[in-house]
Amino acid sequence: MARLMCIDFGSRRIGIALTDKLQIISYPYKTIDTKKINFIDEIKNIIARQEVERIIIGLPTDVQGEDSITCKKIREFAQMLKRKVDIPFTFHDESFSSRKAQQIFHQSGKKLKGHKKDIDKIAAAIILQDYLQEQN
Repeated sequence: MARLMCIDFGSRRIGIALTDKLQIISYPYKTIDTKKINFIDEIKNIIARQEVERIIIGLPTDVQGEDSITCKKIREFAQMLKRKVDIPFTFHDESFSSRKAQQIFHQSGKKLKGHKKDIDKIAAAIILQDYLQEQN
């Protein structure tokens, strides 16, 4: 089996999480700055190096289950990425993942200041673990 990758897309940073090769557990992998000119290439390199077979993209929906403005930006990003990589994509609800990631971070005794990039990859791992649980 190959790994799954989760992307928690934000306007400033992209959180990346991966599964183990058996697709049982997820773990935070990396945070990528979207201000980098070649951030899509960086994602492509991770996909190749880590043998990713599917990408899960977090998609926040509002209370009525409708797309928000953020959802539209995420869908545009997904289309751009889809033109660059030839593996399947799945959108998955990411509601409250960043808030859960912040709670986990605080429970570990760390201060959020200076560690916001860690929140993004932790949020991606939360989304990915939720996806895995729904699949089983």
